[in-house]
Formats: sequence, structure tokens, C-alpha cells
Amino acid sequence: MFGRNKQNAQIDLVLEELTKDTKNKIKELSFSYEKLSQILKKMPVIEWKINEEEAARILGRVSMEACNGCAKFYSCYKKEQNRLLGEVQVMLRRMEKEGVLNIEDSSEYFRNNCIRKKEFMAALMQSYEIMCVHKMWSNKLMEQRKAMASQLEEMSGILFGCSIMLGFDKTKESKAEKMFRKLLKKEKVQPGPIRFYENGAKKQEVILLAVSKQGNYPSEKVAAILSRCLGKNMIPADDCRLSVYRRNTLLRFEEDRNYYLLSGMAGVPKAGNCISGDVFSVMKLKEGRQVCILADGMGTGEEAREESRCVVELMEQFLQAGFREEETVRLANSMLTFGGERNRYASFDFFSFHLYTGMLKVMKSGSAATFIIRKDEVDIIESKTPPAGLLWDTAFDVLYKKLYDGDKIVLISDGVADHLECQNPEKTLADKLPELCQGTPQQTAEMVLEWVLGQNAKEPEDDMSVLVTSIWKKKHTY
Repeated sequence: MFGRNKQNAQIDLVLEELTKDTKNKIKELSFSYEKLSQILKKMPVIEWKINEEEAARILGRVSMEACNGCAKFYSCYKKEQNRLLGEVQVMLRRMEKEGVLNIEDSSEYFRNNCIRKKEFMAALMQSYEIMCVHKMWSNKLMEQRKAMASQLEEMSGILFGCSIMLGFDKTKESKAEKMFRKLLKKEKVQPGPIRFYENGAKKQEVILLAVSKQGNYPSEKVAAILSRCLGKNMIPADDCRLSVYRRNTLLRFEEDRNYYLLSGMAGVPKAGNCISGDVFSVMKLKEGRQVCILADGMGTGEEAREESRCVVELMEQFLQAGFREEETVRLANSMLTFGGERNRYASFDFFSFHLYTGMLKVMKSGSAATFIIRKDEVDIIESKTPPAGLLWDTAFDVLYKKLYDGDKIVLISDGVADHLECQNPEKTLADKLPELCQGTPQQTAEMVLEWVLGQNAKEPEDDMSVLVTSIWKKKHTY
């Protein structure tokens, strides 16, 4: 027995050393990503503007295409070079401002002295357009560099978080584990290795191996015993086995949330369409967050649905990988901006609710109003930013609110507000919502849509969607 305990202790020491090495390597990788991100952010930004140097470069190209062989070439480019350069700068600024340049827009000196006016103006316009293309690609590369820097910075944060999770809480293990093992054995459950640690939200998580002598011992009962030992409500994690079996069973438990959400969705496509362009997603994330997304692609039908689906899937992938909400929205926007030859736009409503604290984060991009219902009061949150994919450097609307038991969040697509033929459709709907929000989230979503459709006899001119989410506070023993 002593020999076996000594061997187990040696194995624990080896595992501890391996864990320490892995943790240090992940930290080093995290710091490398962070450093690379900072280097990319600090790289100089080259701004293209019409100065004397740029004008001289364009004039050199024009001289080859329009002035080569001209009888006045020597006079213009040797004797009057500075004056000609000044004339070109003035014409370039006019093109930059108005987008076009005619001979009449040039100076009297140029019209009287240039004997190849048409050729010169055509070559100047062509050179200016070439420079604009260069400017566009330069800006696009700079924007992609910014996106890469943001992504590297976010990856650095994720890796650093992983390195923290490799450390175990030994203080809790020494006291709680002894009591936990004793109570499990009374239930004919033989525990193996047990690890206590805190997740990224600073909440308790526990992983253990166990064998039930009788078989099929419910995980819920194990969670109840663990709650008693830790003095806090613990529940089986989403990936936890339902029961402890006669063979080794891996179990994972986490600290119970203080709130839970239920959502309901109702929608109709534009009249004459079978497919709605609106797409929604409700997903629970690690560390106690729940996210709802409602995306409205530009237009209607299959193309609009593809835009919406693209936005939602990108956000889901980034969030599941551990990216923060703000970075998720920025990266999804950049992917749409640089995503191909065809421009892709989609407005969206996005909110993240913290199931431990009750804090709500709302992010909007070109979308219809969001409504927060508290008893008989309704808050209206409107968007002032363009749709995702339209501009790279967009500052999305972000709002934080503390929510309580019984509060509701209502997301709508543009078609819902547009269907109400009144001066202020958002205010009209907000006044009606407390009366409509009496049932379950699904019933509420259907009632809101039914009421909006009943306000006039016209058929829907756009896709219409309503997503309702209700918040409830849990009752805990501890």
C-alpha cells in the first residue's frame, strides 16, 4: 500500500512538472502574439495625399504619354517646370474634390500655352485613376493589417486565459476534497483524481473520475453532495455524464448561474417570398454568458438570407473560440468587408447576458430598435451606425444595462417597424409592448408579430422577425 501511494505521489509530481512546463510555453506563445500585435499596430500608416512629390510623379507619367514629341516639350519641362507642376497640383485637387476634370476647369495660362490639351487632360485623368486604385489597395492592406493585429491580440488573451486554467486551487482541494470523498463513499461511489479550479469568470469548477459500485448513480446527486462540501450551488456542466457508471466516469461540475433565459421567435417573409432573409441564433457560452443574435441581410429572399447566415455563423465561430464580444463583432465586420468581389452587408442586433451578474451588453449595427421591458416601463435602444460590411473602421453602438427578474428583451428586424404606418413606429410599438408581453417568450413573439400585421391591410413589404427573451432569477440553497 505504501509503495502504491509513493508511486502515485511520484506520478503527481511528474504531472505537476509537465503542467508547469505546458503553462509556461502557452504563456510564452501568448506574449509572442501580444508583441506581434503591438508591432503591427505601431507600423507607420502611409497617407496618400496630393503633395508636390505625388504631383511630380504623376506629371512624369503624363509627360511620357501625352507630351513626348511635342514641340513645346523643352519649354514646358525645363523653363516652366515649376509653374507646370503647380498647375497639375491644382487640377489634381479639383479632380479629388469633384471626380472629373474638363479643359474649361484648367487655368487660362494652361489653355493658352498647351498645344496638346486634350491628350494632356486624358493622360492626367488616367494617371489620377491609377493612383486612386493604388490608394484603395494600400488602404485595404492597412485595414487587413489592423484586423490581423486585433486577431493576434485576442488570441494572446485566450492563450493567457488557458495558461491560468492550468493552475489548480490547492487550498480548496485540501479541505473540500476530504469531505467530498467521504460523502461519495457513503453512496457507494469510489472517487478517483479530483481537481478544483476557477474558470475565466472566477467561478468554481470541479473535474473528477468516479466509479459507482451499484452503477447509474445520478450526476445530479453528486452535484448536491459537492454543493454541500463547497457551500455553493454546483450543477453538472453541459458536457457532464448523466450518471456515474460501474466503469471510470469523467464528471465535470460548475457553479450554478444566478439567472436563466428563455427565448421565442416569430417571423414572416416578404410577401411573395418563401424564404426570409432574417437569421437568428441563441447560444450559451462558457464562463456564464448567453448570446442572442438577429441578423437582417440587405434585401430579401435567398441572397439576404446568405448575408445574414454569414454574419451569424462568423460570430458563432469567434464566440465559441473564446473571442470577446467587441472583437467578435469587429472581426465579423472585417470578414464581410474583405470577403470577396461582391459587397456584402447585413445589419444585426447582438446582446450578451451575464448569467452570474445580470449585466446585459447590447451591440447594434444598422439595425432596428431594441426594446427592454421592465414591468410597465420600456427602454428603446436605437442604432446610429451603418450595417456590418459597409465600412471597415466602424464604431458599433454598445450599451450596458443591469437587468432583473422578469425583465424582457425584444429584438425586431427593420420590416416590423416599417410595417407600422405612423410617424414614430418605435414609440408606437413600445407603448403596446407591456400589454403584449404577458405570456411565454414564444407567445409574446407571436402576439407582437400578429399585432403589427393587424395594424394595416397591406402585405409585408420586407422580412419581419421578432425575437423575445425573458430573464428569470434562480432560487439557490446556498
